Amino acid sequence: DPYKVGIRAFEAAEIFRRQGEEARARVEQERAQENLETAFAYVPNSAEINFALGNLWYTRGGVERAKLYYGRTLEFLPRHTGALNNLGVMALEGKRPEDAEMLFVDAVKIDPENAKSHYLLALARFERGDLPGARVALTEALRRSGERREFQELAAKLAAREDQR
Repeated sequence: DPYKVGIRAFEAAEIFRRQGEEARARVEQERAQENLETAFAYVPNSAEINFALGNLWYTRGGVERAKLYYGRTLEFLPRHTGALNNLGVMALEGKRPEDAEMLFVDAVKIDPENAKSHYLLALARFERGDLPGARVALTEALRRSGERREFQELAAKLAAREDQR
């Protein structure tokens, strides 16, 4: 199954990248792309194959191609929180926190127990200066997964910003 081989190669590439083994990461990423594109050729209307290709292109810096695949993911599976969250992250990176917030609100509505979606919503609200809204969303994220380092870092930033007011 080229999809499963592609996913395993993508995961291996991420592990190699975290370990600083860029050459091995590139080899695995090429293998992932080859297999995921083969899977796409067989089943172009699969939400998960499109999502995987979005992730692949996003990690390679191909933001526009990633957006295309995430958009296709949502065409086939409109309630795909991963695609909503990833599009929201790209909106944040593009300095569009209002757009990001809308995507994260949708993700939270679909999966209210997803701590990451609440955290990302808090981040978008923080970026646009809505500190009370950020606090509400971050409280929900912390309630679900309080030990995550990035949640704690945002809590510290939010507290510091609130203290400045």
